[in-house]
Amino acid sequence: MVFQPPSARPVRAGHGLRRRLSRADPLAESLSLLAATLESTGDGILVVDLAGRVVGRNSTFERMWHIPAGTEDLDRVLLAHAVGQVADPQGYRARVAELYADPEAVATDEVEMADGRVFSRYTQPQRIEGRVVGRVWSFRDRTAERRLEQGLRRMAYTDELTGLPNRALFMTRGRAMAEAAEATGQPMGVAVLDLDHLKAVNDQLGHRSGDEALTVAATRLRAAARAEDVVARLGGDEFGVLLPDAGPATVEAVLQRMADAMSGALVLCGRSVTTTVSGGSSVGTGTVSLETLLHEADLAMYRAKADGRGRVQAFDERTSRSDPRTAAAEVHEVLADPDGMLVVTQPICQLSSGVLVGHEALSRFPGRGHREVGEWFALARAGGSAPALEARAITRARAEHDPATGTYLTLNVSPSVLGSPTVQEALAGDLSGLVVEVTEDSRLDLTELSRLLERLRARGARVAMDDTGAGYDGLRRLVRLRPEIVKLDRELVHAVHEHPEKRAMVEALVSFCRQTGSVLCAEGIESVEELRALVELGVHLGQGWFVGRPAVGSPPVSRAAAEACGGIGDVTPGDMDRLRAHLDRASTVFDVAQAAQRALAALQADDLTLSLLDGDALVQVDRPAWTTNQHRWVLADYPATAACLTGGHVLAVRADDPDGDPAELRQLREVGFRSVLAVPLLSDGRPHGLLEVYSRATRSWSDREVRACRYLADEVSDALERIERAAVLPV
Repeated sequence: MVFQPPSARPVRAGHGLRRRLSRADPLAESLSLLAATLESTGDGILVVDLAGRVVGRNSTFERMWHIPAGTEDLDRVLLAHAVGQVADPQGYRARVAELYADPEAVATDEVEMADGRVFSRYTQPQRIEGRVVGRVWSFRDRTAERRLEQGLRRMAYTDELTGLPNRALFMTRGRAMAEAAEATGQPMGVAVLDLDHLKAVNDQLGHRSGDEALTVAATRLRAAARAEDVVARLGGDEFGVLLPDAGPATVEAVLQRMADAMSGALVLCGRSVTTTVSGGSSVGTGTVSLETLLHEADLAMYRAKADGRGRVQAFDERTSRSDPRTAAAEVHEVLADPDGMLVVTQPICQLSSGVLVGHEALSRFPGRGHREVGEWFALARAGGSAPALEARAITRARAEHDPATGTYLTLNVSPSVLGSPTVQEALAGDLSGLVVEVTEDSRLDLTELSRLLERLRARGARVAMDDTGAGYDGLRRLVRLRPEIVKLDRELVHAVHEHPEKRAMVEALVSFCRQTGSVLCAEGIESVEELRALVELGVHLGQGWFVGRPAVGSPPVSRAAAEACGGIGDVTPGDMDRLRAHLDRASTVFDVAQAAQRALAALQADDLTLSLLDGDALVQVDRPAWTTNQHRWVLADYPATAACLTGGHVLAVRADDPDGDPAELRQLREVGFRSVLAVPLLSDGRPHGLLEVYSRATRSWSDREVRACRYLADEVSDALERIERAAVLPV
C-alpha cells in the first residue's frame, strides 16, 4: 500500500468498472468479468498507480481494513488509516517505503494487526505491454490459520493438564541450554521429581483427584523455582527441572524448596491427602550432555525413593550403577524371583459396538510397591537388565494368551531392546494374534527399528505405536514405521469432549489412519463423555479405566462402556451375538446380505444392499428384486459416494434435500425409496465396498442408528474378508 498525496480521485473496482459498462465499449465483457472476479475473491485487492493514486479496490479490501462506507478521497487518508491499525506502525511505514523505492519489487510477507488479526500481504508491479504503470496489493486474512497453528504448537509442546512444558519442549530447551553451558563454561543443573503415592490417590479417590493432585503439584513446583528455571511435566507423575547457570548449592536449594512446597496437605474431593515428592539432581560443567545429566538425575531420584521417599538426592558415586543398592541389584532380585513379576491385561474394545477385540499386557511387581511399574523398567535400562526384564514380561504374557479366543494381545517392547537376542527369543515362533507396541525411545535408529519390525511382521505380528499426537517426534515415527495400530496419546483423550483443538487433532489422525490403512486406538478413556466424543469422531478402538481395568486373566469390557458405545438403536447384546453367529456361518456374499437383513427391524429400515469396489466403480453383489438392471456404478458419476468412500465417513441422502447430489437423488427416486444411509466397508482402514441401508420414509438418521450401521458395516466387512480369503466370493 502506498501513499503519497494524490491529485486524482480513486476508483473502486466494483463501482468504477460498472460505470464504464454503461458506455458502448467493446471491452465491456472483459471489464464485467474483471469486476466480478475482483468482487468474488476472498482476498482484499488494492491497485495503485505510479503517482500514488488508488485506481481500484474491492469490497473485501474495504472490510479487512475497516474503510468507512462512502470513502471516495481514499488516497489522502489511506496511509494514516492503515498505520493506525497495525501492530508495528514504524516497521509498516519502512516496509512500504522500501517496496515503493523499487518499482520492480515482488514481495510476500505478513502484517500483524493491533487487534490480533494477521494478514498475508503479496505485492507485484502492474504492467501494461511490459511497462510498469503501478502496483497491485493482495491481502489475505490468515488469523484463523495462525490461531490453529498456535493451538497445535501449544498442544505439541504443552502439557494439557498442568499447562507446563511437556517432555518434547523440555528436551528441546535442555539441549539448547546444554550447548550454551558448554560455550560459556557455566554450570547447568537438571532435576527429576516424582510425586509419591499418586497411584494410591488414583485408586482411592479416582483419576480426577489424581489429576487435581498433579495440577496443584505443578503450581507449587513452579512457584518454588527460580524465574529462569524451566519446570516441565515429563509424563505421568514425573516432573523435570532445567536450572541454567546453577552449581550444586543452587540446585540443592531449589530442590529443597520444591520438596518443602509439596510437604503440606492437599485437599482433594473434600478429603485431606498428604503427599510428597522424591527428587534427584545432577550438575554438569564444560562439555555437558543433557541425556547424561537426565540419566544421572533419574538414578538419584530412585535412590531418594529407595531411602524412604519425600526427599531429594544429588547424584554422586553412591548412586552410580555400580552401587549394589541401586538399579542392578534390585532388578536382579526381581529376575531371580519366579513370582517377582505378574502380568495383568486390560481390555480393548471396538468403539462402534463395545465388542471386546483384544487385551494389552501390563506388568506388575507384587510385594514391591515401593516403586511404580515404570520405575522398574527405567532401573532395568539404567542397569543393563532391560532385555531380561522385558523378555520375562513378554514370555509371561504369551503363556497366558489363548489365540483361539479370537482376540489379540498387545505386548509393550522398548525399541532399544527389540534387537537383543533375549527379547528375540521371547518373540520366537508364530506371532499371529500378537501386536508389538513400540514404546517411546529415541535411542534406536528408525531405519534399524523398521527392519526389526518387518521381521516380526513376516511371522504374523502387527505393529502398534503409542503416544501418537504427543509431539513432532511421535509423528515422525508414525510416518516412518507405518504401524497397523496407532495408539492415541492419552493427553489428547483426556477431556477431548471439552477441547475443540483436541477434537481437531483427533479428526486429523482419524483421517490419516483411514488413508494409510491403520486403525486408531484411544488410550486412557476414563469417562463416558470421553468415550462418546471418540465414537462421534470415528475412533475405531479404545481402552482405559472406563472401558475396563487391568486384571489377571482376560477381563471383559465394562458394562457401562459396552452400553455407552454399543447403544445401537434397539439392537440388544443378544441380537448382536445372533447376528455375528449368522455372519460366521455365511459362505457367500448372499448369505452375508441375508444375515445383515436381521438388523433391519431394529434399525426401522426397509432394505439394504452390498457393493464392492472394482477399480473406479462399485459393483452391486447382492441383487434385491427392486434394484434396476444397472449393477455397476462408476464413482466419477456419483461424487458424494466417492467422497464418502475416500473419507471413510457416512453419507445420508434424503429425497427432499434441495442441496443433495443430483445423481444420488435421481438414483434414490429410481429405486423407490425416500432415504438411504451409506456406510463404507473398511478393511485395515481402507474402503473396499459400501453398505447401503434404505427407508421408504423421509427420515434423518439418529446418532444411535448411525452407530448401529457402522457396527453392522464392521461385522459385514469382517465376514466378506473371510469369504474373500476362501475365494468363494461371487461377483
